[in-house]
Amino acid sequence: MAPHHSPEPMHIEEEKTNDEIEDTKKEIAVETLPFYKLLSYADALDWTLMILGTLGSLVHGLAQPVGYLLLGKALNAFGRNINNPDAMVTALYKVIPFVWYMAVATLPAGILEIGCWMYASERQAARMRLAFLRAVLSQEVGAFDTDLTTGKIISGVSNHMSVIQDAIGEKLGHFLSCFATFFSGVLIAFISCWEVSLLTLFVVPLILVIGATYTKKMNAISAAKMVYLSQATAMVEQTISQIKTVFAFVGETSAIKSFSECMEMQLTISRGEALIKGVGIGMFQTVTFCSWSLIVWVGAIVVVAKRASGGDVIAAVMSILFGAISLTYATPDVQIFNQATAAGKEVFQVIERKPLVSYDTKGKVLEVVDGNIDIRGVHFAYPSRPEKSILRGFSLSIPAGKVVALVGSSGCGKSTIISLVARFYDPEKGEIFVDNHNIKDLELKFLRKNIGAVSQEPSLFAGTIRDNMKVGNIDADDQQIQSAAVMANAHIFISQLPNQYLTENIWKQEFDSNKTSCRVADPSDKTATAQHHATNKHLDQHEEGTELNRHRTEDHPKQEEQKERRQEHTFFRIWFGLEKKELVKTAIGSIAAALSGISKPVFGFFIITIGVAYYKKDSKQRVGWYSLAFSSIGLISLFSHALQHYFFGVVGEKAMTNLRRALYSAVLHNELAWFEKPENNVGSLTSRILNETSTVKTIISDRMSVIVQCISSILIATTVSMVVNWRMGLVAWAVMPCHFIGGLIQARSAKGFSGDSAAAHSELVALASESSTNIKTIASFCHEECILDRARLSLQGPLRKSRKESIKYGIIQGISLCLWNIAHAVALWYTTVLVKRRQAKFEDGIRAYQIFSLTKAEEWNQTSCHASEIQYTDASITA
Repeated sequence: MAPHHSPEPMHIEEEKTNDEIEDTKKEIAVETLPFYKLLSYADALDWTLMILGTLGSLVHGLAQPVGYLLLGKALNAFGRNINNPDAMVTALYKVIPFVWYMAVATLPAGILEIGCWMYASERQAARMRLAFLRAVLSQEVGAFDTDLTTGKIISGVSNHMSVIQDAIGEKLGHFLSCFATFFSGVLIAFISCWEVSLLTLFVVPLILVIGATYTKKMNAISAAKMVYLSQATAMVEQTISQIKTVFAFVGETSAIKSFSECMEMQLTISRGEALIKGVGIGMFQTVTFCSWSLIVWVGAIVVVAKRASGGDVIAAVMSILFGAISLTYATPDVQIFNQATAAGKEVFQVIERKPLVSYDTKGKVLEVVDGNIDIRGVHFAYPSRPEKSILRGFSLSIPAGKVVALVGSSGCGKSTIISLVARFYDPEKGEIFVDNHNIKDLELKFLRKNIGAVSQEPSLFAGTIRDNMKVGNIDADDQQIQSAAVMANAHIFISQLPNQYLTENIWKQEFDSNKTSCRVADPSDKTATAQHHATNKHLDQHEEGTELNRHRTEDHPKQEEQKERRQEHTFFRIWFGLEKKELVKTAIGSIAAALSGISKPVFGFFIITIGVAYYKKDSKQRVGWYSLAFSSIGLISLFSHALQHYFFGVVGEKAMTNLRRALYSAVLHNELAWFEKPENNVGSLTSRILNETSTVKTIISDRMSVIVQCISSILIATTVSMVVNWRMGLVAWAVMPCHFIGGLIQARSAKGFSGDSAAAHSELVALASESSTNIKTIASFCHEECILDRARLSLQGPLRKSRKESIKYGIIQGISLCLWNIAHAVALWYTTVLVKRRQAKFEDGIRAYQIFSLTKAEEWNQTSCHASEIQYTDASITA
């Protein structure tokens, strides 16, 4: 019998103070491992894929600075021929082909970047998942009483592995692309105008300091939230795994209360997270706009002194500043890397843990086993409760061929003795001998294969009745299986099932209702069962008896028929079902988000206006006024972003917390038979309650706020673009599908790939969960390799899907980048045509497109993609 654990759900005994939370943050921050170790499961093919992916990321990163360099050359063509339109057109036609070349180059770059990184990460994660499960199965049983809880194992094989796979895949490729943008931007800026570039380099560290501070704060808060999320995961896992006991003691209310307390602590931390996020993003905007204002003003001085042209200054300013901004885009990647190293620490601790009792330890293999058991002066306490001794100097001799009953009160150590003989645990003192050989000197697998045991509680695995009965002897044929069922008095009710021994879905329900345990043991096993009603208080005597087979049946209580009523818990029902004060916060956040949407159209308008102003006689004065406008927009952005992200963040966290409580409560109010269904296993329910519900917060806190901001930007950009030059505004609308379709399909493909991968790995999560729960049965029958074979089989599906989806998604990424640059080439070409036909000035044409391009392309993509995510979340919540 395993050590008795309290059936009551975990409680938070006291709330942590702020100092304790800070200590927890520091402790978790230290517990990381080098990032390169996450790549330790890569083989030669994986390294080849990563090298090709790196090449694609670098080319992708180079595209944006090169585009600004070409924009600068186009401005120079305008400025040097401002009074000669024909010469201007000729010069512009020399620039246009290079934009087309860049469009062609980004096609294979996108394919390599996404396709190679995604597939390589899936391959490595599959090996790491298998190594993690192998390490779990190789641990001694005592480890599962202390370190290796089921919740920790589920988190390791699902959440932790998902974060690691994300970090060494797409996020790493994106990170390299951002750094390529930064370094190439710095290089192009110095080539174009070193004075402006040098000034910008003094500003960039300020942006990086803000980014580093922001990342540090967010990581610390994420670590603190992870503590409470881990506690909540353990609560849910413990409660659902012991649901019969919880129902028996009417512990549902206590479990829900403990869960709610944990969620409230996480909600408190999330308020600070939302404020830091808003202020951090606002500071990015403020520093960026103020930097632009300073740099473009200094650029005017350089142009007046004739040390650089206006186009060179604009190319330098945009290349280096957008390069610096690309580092801020890499900030979430860094956060994922930190989470991955923290998760990797947990995973590799298990993988590298040396078991106290291992199959790898060499030992004796006896040619003949008689079965004499001699227990001499054993002292033992379970690792989970070392202060409570179960056996104190216990001795017992059992001659071969005798049937012995161990009699005593509950918890006195009857099952403990069986566990010690099978070497699930080693005694603290004393020794156990089989045929005068210390069991520590025997090969572990040999020992356990010569012990046949039927545990007190049946241990059932996913699969058919036949599969479960073959756990004891994987080579057993149908005749042996049926004979074992007859001996266990189980053949009759198995024969009455729809598919008899091939029955799957109702196998566990029927089995538990009849309380019958049967395994097919090796023919050489000598197994006998003796049962006796325990009346003695202490395990101090044993009785001999004859072999007794007992079949116990219990009648199913008749369940009343209930009407099924389906409610659709749509996303908007949850959102608008919040309290009025939460809706007021949403309204304030929406107004702030709309105000934040001004920044991109204003930048697109003024940056080209400044580029043109450099060629005016009073350029210094004009640029000075535009610089003040830049600074003003930056200050407004600070307050608007802070309000936007704080209020949406608080509302999103509140909605997620409410949904988690409601879902957890609904799960605990289901009938017992509902928990017996395969799809309602511990791992799946835990993931549904804690992981899938987090999408609600993401949608409200991040997606909805961004949608409002994007809509504001789109409306402003459309209005200003059409006013500046309606012809170019229409062309900008015409080429917008190049941005819109590519970005939308790319985002949807990424979401679909992630969803398929998570669903495919749920089979492995369920396998890990049942392995942890039934570890004694697995160890008894040396069933580890069979579990690993099933794990390998479950990983084949995700690998096949990953191969197809990575190619598909890579092609879409390449087409998206190519279309993006095609749109730029078409816009520059059409502006040149308008200038040639005298239907527009160059500055009006290029300004109308840039307003649209810098705003509408990205905003349309984000709005459409986030809307699709809301639909996805809506469907998930309804399910």
